[in-house]
Amino acid sequence: MENHLQYDPTLFQGTASYYSSYRFPYPEELFQHIVQSFHLDKNSQVLDLGCGTGNLSIPLASYCQNVIGMDPDPEMLREAKRLATLNQVENLELVLGSSWDISNDMGPFQATIMGESFHWMDRDGVLNALYDVIASYGGIAIVSKKQIGPSGYQEVVDQVIKEFLGEKRKAGKGFYSHPTERHEVVLSRSRFSILEPYRFEYQVEKTIEDLIGFLYSTSYANKRLLGDEVENFEKELRQGLISVGSSGKLSFQVTVTALMGRKDGKGC
Repeated sequence: MENHLQYDPTLFQGTASYYSSYRFPYPEELFQHIVQSFHLDKNSQVLDLGCGTGNLSIPLASYCQNVIGMDPDPEMLREAKRLATLNQVENLELVLGSSWDISNDMGPFQATIMGESFHWMDRDGVLNALYDVIASYGGIAIVSKKQIGPSGYQEVVDQVIKEFLGEKRKAGKGFYSHPTERHEVVLSRSRFSILEPYRFEYQVEKTIEDLIGFLYSTSYANKRLLGDEVENFEKELRQGLISVGSSGKLSFQVTVTALMGRKDGKGC
């Protein structure tokens, strides 16, 4: 068992508005690839496990009959509901729950997506549970993003975070421990048949305010963790980032990947 599995309700406390506004976006090409890979249409039901503020659920809903977004954080779900209403998305059902709540009473789903959430879960257990609620020839997509900024950006961010929050990466009430095995290894020993991984790259410009907002969306540098040091943190971070991008704008290369698995044989 991995040591960060039990849900900590403080993990993303106070981050929901920043999460919906400042996370790097998922490209339309990703949604089209998921739709084509699992033959999604207006008869399909999809599960977004660890949906957060609906950054995957809301765009994907336009392709499906119904999307269920499940997340253990009520703040995230409230923000997702606000955004769904704002975007007039009526076929998104938001459910309070975690990966531990997957049961055979759910589904069947034509696909399950997990956007930057899989590393918080009991990954082997989740894949085993999902296999039983996914329809025959449906599948899963484990989606990740990596953003690389200009030279010096990451060094500045790491230095300021360590100055205010310490050397060890914080997460909720404790510290973060990254899984020792790659997602690919975990997926390869599951019952799913492995599909060709998806990869897409794009470039985007971010302002310094955008980047501060992004950090406030994270489990490791949010306002709850910073407490009374928020103002000093922002001041020092701005100064450091101005030295990297004097115009106040920084260019990022974003790589979006999706590990894909399909359920073969008889349906659930």
